Amino acid sequence: MKKLHSVGKAVAAWQKAYPVAVAVAAAAALGGGASADTSFNSTEDPVSRVADAPKKANRKSLFSSDALESFYKGLDARRGEFFKSTGLKVGAFHSTVFQYATDSLPGQDDYGVATITGLYGTWDAVSIGDASAGQISFGLEARWDYGDKLTPSELGFAGIGSATGTVDPYGATQPTLVLRELFWRAGSEEKGFNYRIGKITPDRLLTATDFIDPVSLGFPVGSQGAASIAFPDSGLGFAAGWFPSKKFRAGIVIADAAGDRTDLGDIGQGNFFKAIELQTQLFPLTEDAGYSSIAVWHTDGTDDPSDANDSSTGEDGWGFFAKYEQQLSTDGKNVGIIRFGRSYDNAAAYRKQGSIRYVRVDPWDPFGLEDDRFGIAASFVDPILNPFDRDEWGIDAFYRFNMFERVEASFGYQVIFDPAFNPDEDSISVFSFRLTQFF
Repeated sequence: MKKLHSVGKAVAAWQKAYPVAVAVAAAAALGGGASADTSFNSTEDPVSRVADAPKKANRKSLFSSDALESFYKGLDARRGEFFKSTGLKVGAFHSTVFQYATDSLPGQDDYGVATITGLYGTWDAVSIGDASAGQISFGLEARWDYGDKLTPSELGFAGIGSATGTVDPYGATQPTLVLRELFWRAGSEEKGFNYRIGKITPDRLLTATDFIDPVSLGFPVGSQGAASIAFPDSGLGFAAGWFPSKKFRAGIVIADAAGDRTDLGDIGQGNFFKAIELQTQLFPLTEDAGYSSIAVWHTDGTDDPSDANDSSTGEDGWGFFAKYEQQLSTDGKNVGIIRFGRSYDNAAAYRKQGSIRYVRVDPWDPFGLEDDRFGIAASFVDPILNPFDRDEWGIDAFYRFNMFERVEASFGYQVIFDPAFNPDEDSISVFSFRLTQFF
């Protein structure tokens, strides 16, 4: 018992120094999917959220409501009129997750509840209807918890002693509301390039796929995040994509290594995060096939370790992250994804991480739901702080479906083997339920 109390203190100290749980799972792609003209961002990026919003309308749901249908039709009509007159598109989401673990460290909670709300938008600043000519994009987020209990983002690390984590980004922030993105963007795939400059979020610009979204698809950090990359927080930076052909693309990211989502960071330190990613469709079976990729990155670290982000230790270092994404059927509804990342010089929160994932789009269900998703993954992580010198392994699965119009529900199950900071437990299970509404 005394040993477990010591482990609990060590986990709390590690989380304070390297709080991997918040905002790691949002790994982003240079165009990994079918979203129109959103070729250098992830599912979390404001540009992508605006483009994907129409897809969430008029999908068959478990429950239908004429009142909701009328409300959304009126909202969409007013939004369309507003765009025609101003060039501004806006949207929002509101998501709450509840998690319960079958065991926890002594004195720690075994459950957590938290909420995240996002407001995002794009403004066609040069020519309305032509985003490639010049567009201002923004994204705001508010995250809060309920009472003095652990949040779900804290549950995995401080609660059960796991390095994999159980969910992201459901943890309270101070201040509650922050401006995550505000940048100028221009170009498109059709033009062969695009770029953005301003306040950007680097972990939404590398390594991801349309089949991973921490607010919609999947749960565990280690399974779907990229904490083996020493990402800085949101801050001043520049990113550009080059699209010489449909099957090949490349992108670069340069950002303030001391980025801070609550302000403009400290670019005066002269420390930068740099990355280049190459993407290709290796064996596409449909036009909407995702991209396999390899990213190579380097960070100068930060002068003050407290300026480091959740997946960064503040040390100088480099690494790589590779992803192989493959459609497994000609209808594009069965997808396999293999991911592996490696960091060097103790720069990132994970020395190594890997996962293999299967996703099914529109699985059979007795209600004939549309765009529901099932996914299952196996993963491992090797954290920088590894007091018991063992890799942590896990299996996780989720099912997401449309409960009401534009209201998604997700169920998740995760089993963690050999939790890195809880040596007296061989396995711990975590059950999750999430409800997300889009406006």
